[in-house]
Amino acid sequence: MNFTLNSYVITPSAGDYGSISPNTPQNVDYGATTNFTVTPNAGFVAIITGSCGGTLVDSTYTTSAITADCTVTATFSDRIFADGFEQP
Repeated sequence: MNFTLNSYVITPSAGDYGSISPNTPQNVDYGATTNFTVTPNAGFVAIITGSCGGTLVDSTYTTSAITADCTVTATFSDRIFADGFEQP
């Protein structure tokens, strides 16, 4: 018997004031995770949304286990509005 492992497409995107890398769709096998590097411009913080789920630690976003096509969306907020005060 031969089995084929399902692969799904993770589509990243980034708004103004920062970037996500890689910034092209990624093929990921069922049950695996993948990482993205999220880099806000100076004075901004990253906010990650989308349908993949996952966690952001420092500048690395790791998706949850992939079970379907999904998205990772990085938006960036001015630190004044994100934290309520300006960071040094």
